[in-house]
Amino acid sequence: MAIKVDNIEVINNNRKITSITGIGGASSSLYNQIRVVSGNATAFNRDYILVANVSGAIITLPSSPVSGNEIVISSKQVNTIVERNGKNIMGISTNLTMDIPNSTLKITYIDDSFGWYIS
Repeated sequence: MAIKVDNIEVINNNRKITSITGIGGASSSLYNQIRVVSGNATAFNRDYILVANVSGAIITLPSSPVSGNEIVISSKQVNTIVERNGKNIMGISTNLTMDIPNSTLKITYIDDSFGWYIS
């Protein structure tokens, strides 16, 4: 089932986020697709990952991100591990644990010093 906003399709039947019109009429695609995973996965730029029905899944961030890369991770369960893959998260060299069920995390890569920013 597609999802529409003001009669404009924003997510199609294949769970792919379709192009939208932004400020000034510019068209862009937000994320590649919504990937539903039931175990470990590797994230890519513009990924939206939904961790479904598994506790303790490991989502590995890209090893060579560039400034502005964005990833969204949603987890239905607890203890989803976000593996930093050698880059900092919020300026700290440690992995992140999503310990709240039904939570969503959006992260943006800033630079090698700060690493991934949680927003």
